Amino acid sequence: MLFDKMTSNIMSQAFNGLARVLVEKPLEYVVYDLPETWNPEVFDPAFALEEGQAQQALPGEVIIFEGNRRIVDFQSPGCLVLKLLSTPICTKTWAFSRSSRQALQTHEVLSLDSQLLLAITTLGKIGDHESLENLRVLATRHGNHSVRWAAVQAAAAISEDAAIKMLQNALTDAHPHISNAAKRTLELNGL
Repeated sequence: MLFDKMTSNIMSQAFNGLARVLVEKPLEYVVYDLPETWNPEVFDPAFALEEGQAQQALPGEVIIFEGNRRIVDFQSPGCLVLKLLSTPICTKTWAFSRSSRQALQTHEVLSLDSQLLLAITTLGKIGDHESLENLRVLATRHGNHSVRWAAVQAAAAISEDAAIKMLQNALTDAHPHISNAAKRTLELNGL
């Protein structure tokens, strides 16, 4: 991969891997260590990265990165780097502000989950009652919490009764964002 420009944000990696500098130009990068308590699956807008450590890889050197332990932020545009990556170790990457290092948002790593989220949103907009059973299955069984919550939201756009049942089930979801959102939604609606 030719590293041609810095990204607008600092991005976490959802992979383990290594990178090797292939040209006669050193690669500048910054390493941000992540706390052991950091969970890439649970977005926390209050989370901010600590100050990173600037480093340099000389031609031929290898950089090892572990996506759940540190962020490696490449800084040298125009450097040719060979990257070898594992399969995803989590379903999300986080974007952090370059200036404040504050968490901004997450992005889905798996293209299948991204496509599924789009399909679920479309089902909600179409409003077909026949899709409610499929949405119920997704809301209770899918491994990605973003997909589960999107299924609940799509069901709410189709049927209030179905949405209430799904929200009640979501109260016991293992992911805190889902269970907390279900609780707040039911409380706001006096249920």
